[in-house]
Order: sequence, then structure tokens, then C-alpha cells
Amino acid sequence: MIADYAAAETIGAVRDVLVRRAGGLGFRFVALVSPAASLALHNFPDAWTAQRASEPEAGAVCPMFEVASARTLPFFWRDPDVQAGLDERRRDMLRRAAEVGIADGFSVPIRPPGAPPAAGTVVPGPSAPDDLAYRAAHSEIMLAHERARTLTGGAPAPQLGLTPGERDCLALAARGKTDWEIGAILGLTQRQVHYLIERAKARAGVTTRIQAVVHAFASGELAVSEALRDPAGRG
Repeated sequence: MIADYAAAETIGAVRDVLVRRAGGLGFRFVALVSPAASLALHNFPDAWTAQRASEPEAGAVCPMFEVASARTLPFFWRDPDVQAGLDERRRDMLRRAAEVGIADGFSVPIRPPGAPPAAGTVVPGPSAPDDLAYRAAHSEIMLAHERARTLTGGAPAPQLGLTPGERDCLALAARGKTDWEIGAILGLTQRQVHYLIERAKARAGVTTRIQAVVHAFASGELAVSEALRDPAGRG
């Protein structure tokens, strides 16, 4: 996953990687948008893109970007608290999006340090992705955004000041390892691993370990090569 995005040399290539990998997880549509940064990567139907472009003050092509920009944690569009906060304009937009197959989405707010807010969205296909697929999609979106931000000349992220232990834990978390697995590799207890990752999240000012990993990549404190190998040399 990490190597695929690192190898993408253009914004179009980042989109292609994101679409391909999300499709492999069972998602029909995917979008990564940041209107303030002029970023709009997606494979939404042409009819929807044209419809949004023709509307006054159309804003982002993602129908839930405004909602995502006001949140910090990923959410399903169907979540009761999300639905309760929608005004009629937003409800109408979702109805129209559903008519072209953009429905039951999952959105990830992105608040990169020193850069405009962004949001990623995946829309399931007929295969009904499981919880693991949604967690993986979260990672895909964050990595795609960071690569796109780098390619468009985004300002370097501020240093987090990670300790060696925090960095090793994040490197393994980037590979999808659980706290227990990380502890077994590094010779730490599960509680110690949890503490180190929580401290890294606090340094980055984020709410998920995926966001902490991506911020570590952005700051240069975690290299892609580190995330592709085991710090303890055990596989």
C-alpha cells in the first residue's frame, strides 16, 4: 500500500492507485477532495460531476464534504447523529447522489498540519465491504492525500518530536499490526505499545493511529522504507 502511493509521480497516478486499491476492497466509488487546495480525485459518475458543476456555488463534488469538514472522526453517512444534523439542501443532495449510485458512503475528515482541510469518501459496491475493509479504506485515503499534498507542493508538516519507541510502534501500525503483535515484535507489553501510540497521537494532535502514521510520514520522521520493514528484523 505505502509503496504504491510513494511510486505515484502525478496526481492522476495517485487517483488511479486510490481507485484501484479501494475497488479491491469492495468499494464502487471513491473521492478525495479539498476545494481550498483545488484537489478533486474521484471516479464518481460523469452525470453527477456535470450536475455538481452546473449548480451555483457547487462546492465539492463529494456530497458530504461540508459535513466532513466540521468533524474530526470518520463517519458513515447513515449514522443517526449525521442524519439528524442534515438540512434539507443536504438531504436533497444525498437523494440526487443516490440516484446515480452514490449512497451509503463512509467519509474520513482530514485536517493536515499547515494545509487546507480535505475529506475522503468511499461508497460500497454490491459486495458489502466488512469492517476491516473500511479500516483499510481509511488508511488508503490518508496515504493518498499525503502523497497528493506532497505532489502539489504542500508545505512540509511540522516535526512531531517522536521518540524511537513511538516511531517503531507507528512503523508497525502502518503495516496493520495490532498492539499485541507490535509488542511481540518489539519486546513490549500490549499496554506499553498502547501508551506509545497514544502519546504519538497526542504529539500529532490527531484522534486515530492512522492519522498519526500519516503525519509522521509528512513530517519526515517516519520513512516509507521504515514502514516496509520490521524494526526488530523479524519479518
